[in-house]
Amino acid sequence: KEAVGRTGKPANFEITDEKIRKYAEATNEDNPLFASAERLLAPPCFAFTYSSPGMARVLGRPDLGVDFLRLVHGEQVFRYHQPVWSNQNVTSQAIIAGVETKDTGETLTIDTRATNKAGELLTESRFVFFIRAKDGASTKKPPEPEPARNWLFKTVMEVTPDQATRYGQASGDRNPIHMDPEAGKRAGLGGVILHGLCTMAFASQAVIDGCLDGDATRLKQFGNRFARPVRPGDTVTTRVWSEGEGRVGFDALIQDGTIVLKNGVAEFV
Repeated sequence: KEAVGRTGKPANFEITDEKIRKYAEATNEDNPLFASAERLLAPPCFAFTYSSPGMARVLGRPDLGVDFLRLVHGEQVFRYHQPVWSNQNVTSQAIIAGVETKDTGETLTIDTRATNKAGELLTESRFVFFIRAKDGASTKKPPEPEPARNWLFKTVMEVTPDQATRYGQASGDRNPIHMDPEAGKRAGLGGVILHGLCTMAFASQAVIDGCLDGDATRLKQFGNRFARPVRPGDTVTTRVWSEGEGRVGFDALIQDGTIVLKNGVAEFV
């Protein structure tokens, strides 16, 4: 807990059309704003890619001693202050916002701010990681009763066999549990699991296409908790419901009914 409040050095990231297109392809995205417009818009979850260099300078601190084979992504929230377009340099800087120790492991919260060359704030991101205990204590809890919802709509996305590899290459998140079946087995995951941010990107597509007519510039906040792993070959269904003017909730489940994203909230204008 003595690490709370420590900041990392700023890190730069060049956003290019090629990087945005590669990310869009890796998340099965066909929105013209991200794929074919004259000047490309960064997809909402691409915020991970341009914010993670700053975040990594904190997460990789030797004094934290993080074991990346035991690291899983617990929650993610993005707050968008203005649209982020291609062909610009973005600077991200991170701070350790919280450390919590439990019987099952440690929760590490890192906040980042991404700014443009003029120093204007583009995006704030909150990364919540869970570092599983070495003794392998189970983190499973009985499933909570599902509240009655009036779904606005549902969308379905098929996870391709190479999805995790494509996403890892496009996002820069090459944690071996997503890329190497043997690493996934050593981590107790039974093999490769999909990046939570890739599943989150599927959900962002559902919200943008279903609520915003494809106009991602209207999105102001997007976040969720990662509840269970998704694997290559799974089918992900995103379900969206209204939470009032300018706000929807969402979750996602796979083919056997297991909830994989929960507590999802999107805010927009």
